[in-house]
Amino acid sequence: MTREEFWNTVDDFDSLLDFMHEIDYDNDILDDDQYDDYVNDDISECDCSWWVLKDYLDSLPESRRNTYYRRNASFDYDVLDDNDLENYKSDVSEFCDDWGFWDDPEDEDGDEDEDMPGDYDDESDPYFKSVPLDKLEDDELNVHTGVGAVSMLGMLF
Repeated sequence: MTREEFWNTVDDFDSLLDFMHEIDYDNDILDDDQYDDYVNDDISECDCSWWVLKDYLDSLPESRRNTYYRRNASFDYDVLDDNDLENYKSDVSEFCDDWGFWDDPEDEDGDEDEDMPGDYDDESDPYFKSVPLDKLEDDELNVHTGVGAVSMLGMLF
């Protein structure tokens, strides 16, 4: 995936988590099922009175389907929103920049960008000259027309 494709296609936490998984990126994003599991662990590990536990539980965000959370500490969770998504995308993008995970962008033809000598397809180039072969004189064969370049390559090999 290219950097541009990442920014254009990763538009929700599901696709971000899929991409993070592909590149083995550690994250602290919890889906609703994981959130429930973490809260259950917090409850089982809590060494406190029932009224303190009740206060902890009352302070938690409600578990909702298709919602994502971040665990800060035991009984301390944040509900993630679009701003968090953009922040995570920036972090992942920076990680991919640093570690070279991006694919090279391709040009419109699907070919990778390569500088190939003699690839003149822009007629506004002052060195590009399109002349029918039967109209050329011997003294006009030169590198700038491209025709002479082919002849010169033949002499080299």
